[in-house]
Amino acid sequence: MELLGQDPDEAGRDHADSTAAGRDRWLAFAVIGCSAGALAVALVLTSGTGEAGAVAPGCGPGSGCAEVLGSRWSRVLGLKTAMLAFFTHVLLIAATLPVAGLAGWQLRARPLVRQAAAAAVLGAAAWFLYLQAFEIGAFCRWCTAAHALGGLAAAGTFLRDARRIEAGGVLLGLAAAGALAAIQVMNPPAATIREAGASGAPAAADSAANTAAGGAASAAAPADAKDPTDPAAPLRLLGGRLEVDPAVVPAIGPADATERAVVLVDYACPHCRVAHGLLLARGVRVFVLPVPLNAACNPGINRGAMPARFDDSCTLAELGVAVFLSGGEAAYARYDAAAFGGDAPPSADEAEALAAELAPAMTDADRGAARAAVSENVSAWLALGAAGIADRVPVLVDPASGRTAVGRLYGADDLDALFGAPAPAAPAADPP
Repeated sequence: MELLGQDPDEAGRDHADSTAAGRDRWLAFAVIGCSAGALAVALVLTSGTGEAGAVAPGCGPGSGCAEVLGSRWSRVLGLKTAMLAFFTHVLLIAATLPVAGLAGWQLRARPLVRQAAAAAVLGAAAWFLYLQAFEIGAFCRWCTAAHALGGLAAAGTFLRDARRIEAGGVLLGLAAAGALAAIQVMNPPAATIREAGASGAPAAADSAANTAAGGAASAAAPADAKDPTDPAAPLRLLGGRLEVDPAVVPAIGPADATERAVVLVDYACPHCRVAHGLLLARGVRVFVLPVPLNAACNPGINRGAMPARFDDSCTLAELGVAVFLSGGEAAYARYDAAAFGGDAPPSADEAEALAAELAPAMTDADRGAARAAVSENVSAWLALGAAGIADRVPVLVDPASGRTAVGRLYGADDLDALFGAPAPAAPAADPP
């Protein structure tokens, strides 16, 4: 109903202005709400370890979240990318909140600032979704939720400012996201190498003892251990948290190799497969401790967040140790090659058939002993996580130096860093 004496056109304009103001207000609230949600997620991820620990619910070892947050892409120039997201959303919220008493230039700058922040959020979300899908091969549910909330906040920003899009702000935000991607691509990746004694890493005494024994522990070894000068004597590693008896641990590689490594792996772990290939190519003597990332045999794994590729990990780990105990090193070498060869490990049924072929004399006692050994491996791995040493796989330990490499290896240079030297030269071939 028109007000008495009011021009109909003027009344229509007032109504339109009132509707536009209401729409602008609700869009601003929506942008602030979504951006605040994304900011909260970024704060949680920033305050966590940023490795594969329980940074947030569902982010335990073996989860997609652990894969993403433990990857090289979770940082840029040493900073967690979640920290950059946090400050970007702070900027977006600050430029969206209604504030009275601003000067003219401040009012004019606000659309440019919030559109730049919104464009940066969209560009970064597209980049990190691409990385999760095609580079990492896993999705972090918390990261994806933050991207979704950020995308909604950005969409609300551009919808609210549809009549006053600032091209300069949009280009600035996209350029910032592009710079982030370029820096990450150009920054050479490297494995996480920890020196002895760092972050709970092995004590110097362990390294000295292992070196003196050709890689085996001496005084720290159990009372019934072999002669400490024997390369087959038990190894005491990581401050005593990991003790390895080569007599009962599967091993591959040359027995007389000058370099040795103890590795904690899951046969279905993609990064473990890469590390396995690099170690064999270098000619390292490798002691393999299977640590299945499956909640059925590993209490440190969240069943709800466990990727399907680890469904058969318990069986594969148990069979690997049982084949070694029953059939010896030669039989295990064939099992190891089948488990780590190809694009994926064998299924549980395929592994059972292979084990029966390689170790036909395998008994229930062998299976029981293997199951107990895998359980000990899991307990040791959980202890390493509690000590802040390593809660991802693979974990590679050089007994001679006490150095550890945790998580993905990117190339032979990472093994140079682990062993403290380039790969030993291959022996010269005999003349014809």
